[in-house]
Amino acid sequence: MRFLALILVLSCAVAPSPAARSGDELAARSPAGNLPMEDLEDLLLLRHSFAPDGRDLLRHLVQTRVIEHLGEAGGVEVSPRDVNQLWDEIDRRAKAEGVPGGIAAELKRKGMSAAELRELLRLSVIQQVLTRRALGLAADAQVSGEQMAIWIDQEITQRGLETLSPPWKDGVIAVCGEVTVPLRDFSALLARHLPSSKVREACFHLLLLRGIEARMPDVSEEAKSRAIDAEIDRRRREVEGEASYKGLSFESLLNAQGLTVDVLRQDPSVGIAALSTLWVDRAHGEAGLREVFEEERKWFEDRFGEAVRTHAIFLRGAKFKNQWNPRSFEEAERELRSMAGRVGSFADFTALARTVSEDPRTKALDGDLGWITRGDENQPSSIREAIFTHLATGGKIPKGGVLHGPVRLENGAALLYLSERRESPGWDAMSGHVHHELRRRFLREVLKEEEVTTFLDG
Repeated sequence: MRFLALILVLSCAVAPSPAARSGDELAARSPAGNLPMEDLEDLLLLRHSFAPDGRDLLRHLVQTRVIEHLGEAGGVEVSPRDVNQLWDEIDRRAKAEGVPGGIAAELKRKGMSAAELRELLRLSVIQQVLTRRALGLAADAQVSGEQMAIWIDQEITQRGLETLSPPWKDGVIAVCGEVTVPLRDFSALLARHLPSSKVREACFHLLLLRGIEARMPDVSEEAKSRAIDAEIDRRRREVEGEASYKGLSFESLLNAQGLTVDVLRQDPSVGIAALSTLWVDRAHGEAGLREVFEEERKWFEDRFGEAVRTHAIFLRGAKFKNQWNPRSFEEAERELRSMAGRVGSFADFTALARTVSEDPRTKALDGDLGWITRGDENQPSSIREAIFTHLATGGKIPKGGVLHGPVRLENGAALLYLSERRESPGWDAMSGHVHHELRRRFLREVLKEEEVTTFLDG
């Protein structure tokens, strides 16, 4: 829809007015305390200023400021009547395109205020006028969105855009000719226009770290720094040992995300990992980890013990056929048995999975479900039971794998290929799982994500 595209593209160009914000505005509330908006914005600056999403938003903001500046210099005035006419036109277009409730309802769905859209429309009028002038067109001539975009890009190029680096001592993040962009305007824009999942995660991480620090008041800054160094070293080793990174250095991967090691040290996610590790080390130690494992051996073995690499071909099915269910359970199982007769090798199976399986996620992976343990909560219980009943009753997994099934599921049936069995790991590996689980439990004890209410929740 054309009007929706207009809102989506241009809404990022409207930054909240810093004057409208109060100094005690809260970003989030939780049992661990409240989070001031300024603290959230500081973290968003840290994480996103030089990342692709942050750079895009900054350019939108620069465009806004340049259009405003050039409009004032050129004497372009936009009356409330002009904006109202545009508003009415967009509202009519929305309703004509079948949008329930028109533009007001659509704004609400997008979390955008009427005032923001009116400011956006005012700026778009200024941009149209200035584009016409630059192209030598008549005052009532039509200009396209592409022409407007080319004009503003040329204006920015001519003036030169300089993006400044931290610590931003002058409170300015970008300069474009005579136009400066205050840091706090940009940080407010990040909080309003980054994906809500990233903003909520930032709020949670800040509050969680504060909760952890409150539980560990005796940890010195020196000890905390050592723990953070150890966590960063762990992440570096992980990257260096991962073949999929194809030899890229840890620093190179960070730079691709607009980050550096120094920035990473300040990120609360690193502090959370470092201090939760320190908590478990102090509270349990090696002997304590072993004790927890022995007390909960079945729980850990079910989730991290013996595993089978499994592939599946899935067909939808139900008790009764209808427009949503193309076949019954029995028909799905019958089709899968027929397919099994055409499988002479693992390659045959993956080729079939790639072409006929009706689960889009695993189909794209040639039917690969990964390593499945007895307690794998990401897999249906019927698949887990089928795999481990096969092993418990003397079934083998020979070199090259073995077909198994069909297995009935809640919404169909699956033909399985068990390609490899992995024994339960030794203590060196299992202790890592125990340690990770104790960290997870500690963090949940300090603060749960669902306990955090952010400014996005209204």
